[in-house]
Amino acid sequence: MKNQAQLLTQRIQTLEIQQAEDLMALKYQLHDSLESISPLNYIKKSIKDIVRAPDLKTDMVNGVAGLASAYLSNKIGLFGLAKGPIRGLVQFIGRKFF
Repeated sequence: MKNQAQLLTQRIQTLEIQQAEDLMALKYQLHDSLESISPLNYIKKSIKDIVRAPDLKTDMVNGVAGLASAYLSNKIGLFGLAKGPIRGLVQFIGRKFF
């Protein structure tokens, strides 16, 4: 009888240890889940995905070049010309090389 009581006590202690470990694992999992659904983490993940996009650099360079050529064309007054050969040339160069 004494042997069975000791086995039962040992089994209870083992189950209590396992319960404590499971509770800690559950707390870590809850913390990770809450961290992953944080709005700030969504923003960070979106930015990382955008930066890793393969065509992003090309698209950004093309966009900046287009804006720069339009700005320069406007500043030197090419849009005011009646005939646009110079404007067309600047736009062609901007599209071709940038």
